Amino acid sequence: MFFRKAFSPLQPVPAAGKGAQPGVLGSWLPPAPKDGRRGRRALKIAIASSVFGAGAAALLSGHGKIASNNAVISTNLVSLRAPVEGIVSGLPKNAGVKVRRGELIAHIENPRVEDQRLVDLREQQKRIDAELKAAKVNRDSLLKLRAELIERDLIHTKANSERLARLVEEAEKMLSALAAKEDEAQEDVDRRTPLEARGIVPRAEMKKLRSKLEQARQEKAAQAERVAALRAEAEAAGNGVLAGITGGSDKSYSRQRADEVAIQLSSLEKAISTLRAQGEETSARLTAENRRIALLRSADILAPAPGMIWKIGAADGERLGIGDMAAEIVDCDAPFPLAAIPQDRFSDVEVGGHAKFRLSGERTERTGTVMSVTGRARLMHEQHYAALPLDEPSTVIVTVAMDRAEAVSGAASADECLTGRSARVLLPANGGGLIDQILRRVL
Repeated sequence: MFFRKAFSPLQPVPAAGKGAQPGVLGSWLPPAPKDGRRGRRALKIAIASSVFGAGAAALLSGHGKIASNNAVISTNLVSLRAPVEGIVSGLPKNAGVKVRRGELIAHIENPRVEDQRLVDLREQQKRIDAELKAAKVNRDSLLKLRAELIERDLIHTKANSERLARLVEEAEKMLSALAAKEDEAQEDVDRRTPLEARGIVPRAEMKKLRSKLEQARQEKAAQAERVAALRAEAEAAGNGVLAGITGGSDKSYSRQRADEVAIQLSSLEKAISTLRAQGEETSARLTAENRRIALLRSADILAPAPGMIWKIGAADGERLGIGDMAAEIVDCDAPFPLAAIPQDRFSDVEVGGHAKFRLSGERTERTGTVMSVTGRARLMHEQHYAALPLDEPSTVIVTVAMDRAEAVSGAASADECLTGRSARVLLPANGGGLIDQILRRVL
């Protein structure tokens, strides 16, 4: 426009500057710009170049890396569930409380536990103890009776032996008398036999003498048999066997009663052994049932590991069922970042590579190692984590193991857990440069 106005034939030629010569081209050009305007233009160009350079540097710095702003510091979550049914008490008032290993988290009491089996076992134990006590008393009585009967049998055996010994002595004396009588009769016969031959002694008298001799011989023989029988009976009596009693027993009444008592004692000992075994079995079952009822009546929920109360699932005085969650704790000493990245970068992540991350609100850069790349659904199904990245479509979760020195320093330098804090993570990539990223976004 300026040149059209300057060279238009319809417009007058503007006056030249002072000292200008007509017909010279420079005389018709506009005046040169001032030095201030040149400086501003140079400044603008420098600023634009700096911005462009910073953007290029940012793009080049991310070359071979995968950045994620959707990351969170997580850790394993442990659910403390009620092992028995009952009323819970002693729970922490608020989450965030630090706990030590073995520290009491809550107490559960169930005053309405079913203990009928325990009552039955106690009654059975009492009955068995009573029967066993009575059986032992009966055994002691029978033992005492058997001792008395044996003593009486010994007295009877001794008396009977002495009696038979006296009878043997008496029979032997009688045998001696009968032998003397036989000798006397034999002498009478021998003395009068010659006189019978001369007719001095009548035959009738001799016959009477010979009959008397034979009678004496028979009486002597009978007495000898009686002596032998008495000796045998006395010997048997000395051994406790009664002989010579027609229709009677070979033992005394005391010995018979002692034998009966021995049989009763044998049966009673068997019954006592059975009762003792039943008592031991019942006692063992009663101990086990007492232990079971004690476990069902109350229970303490203890912290399995040191950590922090992450969530409280009940309140004091609330009734919990078996398996209901009372609280959840997290292990503050073992944090690890979880980062969400686009699903199409799944194969680009270098597992085992060196990752960097920075917590929100901090400038300190931390390091870690890429452990796995997992789909969100599988991760939630297989693990129980305290925190997860935001649920975005078409993303996968990268698990980073924080270096031990970083985890310890982070836990030691802060009063609260790192769990739940968001972070920016820079992951190592095994492929996919800048051009590849641009092509993925465009195509």
